[in-house]
Amino acid sequence: MADVFVVATFIALLSTQSLREVATHEIAIMGFNLAVELDVQVKSQLHAGFYAFVSYCLLSNLGVSLLRRDLPG
Repeated sequence: MADVFVVATFIALLSTQSLREVATHEIAIMGFNLAVELDVQVKSQLHAGFYAFVSYCLLSNLGVSLLRRDLPG
């Protein structure tokens, strides 16, 4: 299941890597109408923990496959 988590994290990174949205809202304060434009930008990046977890998953799979090869039967 750990490999599923890694793939899900990577897909989430790709889907939000450069998401940008511009929205205009009107605010009424004491009889004044103000037009406010919001520029929302999402930047995502992977940090060292992700790569450590991927390394753990790969080493774990490699270790299990080596153990299965050495077992008799």
